[in-house]
This record gives sequence, structure tokens and C-alpha cells, in this order.
Amino acid sequence: MKRCLCLTAALFALMNSAAPATLTEEQQGRLLQALSTMGAAPLTSESREICDYVMREELDLQDRVTLFDQFFAGQAFTAHHAYNLEAHLHYATADKERMARFAGGFAASSLRHAWQRAETAGITPLSALPFLESIFNKGVNNVTEALASGIEDILGSQAVNLAPFLTLDTLHSRETVIEAMQTCITLGVFSTKHNSAAWIVSPKNTADFYENTKVWLFDANLLRPEHLTSLESLFSSVPATLHGIITLFVPEATGFSAADTSRFRIPGMSLDIPLVDMEPMRDLSMYPAGALMRPIPEFTATVLERLAATIQTHQLQQRPDLRERVHHFFTLMTARADPTVVSLFPPDFAYRTPEERMTYLGFYWLANSHALLETAVAQAEQGVRAPLFALLLEADLCSEQGDTAPLFRVNPTGVLFSEETALRRVPHGPGLTHVNGIAFSSRLWQYDMADLVRIPQPF
Repeated sequence: MKRCLCLTAALFALMNSAAPATLTEEQQGRLLQALSTMGAAPLTSESREICDYVMREELDLQDRVTLFDQFFAGQAFTAHHAYNLEAHLHYATADKERMARFAGGFAASSLRHAWQRAETAGITPLSALPFLESIFNKGVNNVTEALASGIEDILGSQAVNLAPFLTLDTLHSRETVIEAMQTCITLGVFSTKHNSAAWIVSPKNTADFYENTKVWLFDANLLRPEHLTSLESLFSSVPATLHGIITLFVPEATGFSAADTSRFRIPGMSLDIPLVDMEPMRDLSMYPAGALMRPIPEFTATVLERLAATIQTHQLQQRPDLRERVHHFFTLMTARADPTVVSLFPPDFAYRTPEERMTYLGFYWLANSHALLETAVAQAEQGVRAPLFALLLEADLCSEQGDTAPLFRVNPTGVLFSEETALRRVPHGPGLTHVNGIAFSSRLWQYDMADLVRIPQPF
């Protein structure tokens, strides 16, 4: 009897539970008018219609999708929408997260409709993209997450199809291709808790590479599987925080390169990928002297050179103290004409700028850290510490100020492998440390390097 009563109560509760209230035709009309007004000019006060709508107790998602579809069937997202929505996010009486979810969905719906029309009518610069970027750049986490939820509401069930605009044989204008790439880049920043790859239909190489690495590869599907395997290993093994790279361009395929910084709004670094066959190999056996390096594909070697330079730029921008140590060390070695340090480089590199020499070492660190360390540790054990200190500067660069650093090795097919190893740091000034030890080959190698470090002088 008791079980029967419980079942009856449960059925009663289910039948009387609040369901999302569907908008009436009149309510839809008022909301559509409010959205039109919002897109026509800056508002002097908040829109009561929109604030009341976002504060409804229950969200009928299909109602919202239908509302946006009706609006964008004949109108577009304007710069006034961007201004007014952002003002509502900051100053309106409605809950910020609910407003952000509404705004994210509204912007996403505008993108979906714009790209549907673009296949036949082309496209103009999309005001929704700078709006989304502006909210992201504010860095308010709960608002950003709510905005992403709104994007998911719309694009989670029907993705934006950008594939026709990113293929090698696309007939669309360069401006349209730029907007397609920018749409990928902008939506990609909201991928923390949502699978933004599912929001976009892109060429297979682009889609798969982003899914596996969270880096956008624009190659118009031109790279072969062996190229992609090598690239994926690089950008899966090297931490994204180390290089800061967001986009990869194959200029021969797309007509765009990392140098086209004024064409894109990229929240990070970009890199060009060469269109080089995998068969040619680069001989790495000459320098650094004594390091037993195996050949690697020229394609992979070229990417590693560019990646090493990007890592150095990205890290030294954040670490002026390390930049100063690098300059001091190489200036000191040049003044001493230390042959052991000179032997690390080919003749045309031995006396180049400290940055160029560090980039060269960075390339070899990525190619085979183990081979470098074997030679340098053997020299340090004989009292010659400078070559090892040069490598410890590179390890410090790759450590992101932590107590570990990645060791790398590329195999003959161009696949990069990595492992973490421990570092030892010692202070050399107020709040400053330098690396003077590294775990390698089953033991810790640590030496006094104080004479190679510039000690900050008090004023």
C-alpha cells in the first residue's frame, strides 16, 4: 500500500512539474522588435523585453532557436548589437550569466545564418566575431563560460559549415576565406568546457588536427598523412603553454602566412608550415660537436627550427630575467672566446646574437635533448661546465619556471617523443633563481654555475 502511494505521488508530481513555457506569438513579436531596435542604434536604457525574457524561470531551448532563426532570416548581427549586448552584460539588471548565455546563442545563430548565405552570396565582416572576442578578452570566467553555453545551445545541434571556404579549389574571395579562418579561431577560444570542434564543419585535416592538438591547421587538405603524423606529434608533445601557437598556415596552399598578422585577430602565436616532402633527410651529425644525432626528415627539421624560435620569443617575452642571463652568458663566452661553447655551433653561428644561438640550441633540444646532454655532462665531469650551462639555459626556457623540463627526441620518421625530467634551481638574487642541475641518465647532475650567472647589483 505504501509503495502504491509513493508511485501515485511521483506520477502526480511529474504531471504537475513546471515545463518550459512556450512563447506566445505576441511575445515573439515583441522580442523580435526588441532585437531589431537593439541592432539599429545605441540604446539609452536596458531593453525590458530582453531582460525579462532571459530571466524566465525555464528556458525553452527550441523556442530560443526558433526566435533567433526568425530574426536572422531577414536581418544580421550589427555593430550596434555588439555594443548593446555588451552594455547589457555589464550594466543591465538581469543576471549576467543568463544574459551571457542569451548573447552567446544570439551571436552563434547569426554566424550560422551568415555562413549559410555565404555559399551563394559571399560574406561581409562579421560583427559577431569581435563581440565574442571582446567578452572573452575581459576574462570574467563565469560570463565567458555562460557565453560558451549559449554558443553550444545553437551550434551543438547544427554546426557552422566552413568546409567549402577552406578547400584548395574554393571559388570564394580571399576576404571570405579570411572570415572563415577567423570564425574558427574565435570559436576555438571557447573550447575549455565545450567541444568547439563540433561547432564547425571544416576540411578533414583541419578538423582532425584541431581535435587532437587544439591548434588550427589551415592547409586546404594538402598535407599528406605522414606530414600530419609528424606535426601532430610535435603539437601534442610540446605543451601549448610553452609555444603559445594558435594557428598553423601552409602558405603555398592557402595564400596566407603567419606574417599576415594584420589580417587576423589571433590570441597567441602563428607558424608557417613548409610544403616539403617527407623523404629528404637532414643530417644533424656535424653540430653540436660530439653529439650523436640521427637524421630526421627535412620537413620536420624545418618545423622544429621555426617552433624553437617561437618558443624562445614566447618565453623570453614573459621572462626578462632569463633573457638577461642568456645575454650575459653568451657575451661572456664571446669575450673569453671559449672554444667549448664555440664548438656547439657551426662556424657561421658561433658568434651570432645570443637569441640566434639560443634558437639554434633550442632546435637541437627539440631534435634530441638526450644526445646533447650526454656530451655536455661528460664535459662537465671533466671540469668544462659552459656547454652544459648553455643547455641548462635551454632547459630553463622550456621549464616555464617550474622544477621540471621536457626532454625531446625525434625519430627518423619525424615523430617527436617527450618526457619530463627534474631540474635543480638555486637563488642568485632577490626572487631570482637559475638552473644548475638536471636529472639525466638515472642520476642528478648538479654543478656550481655561479661564475656564469650575472648577479643583479644593488642600486
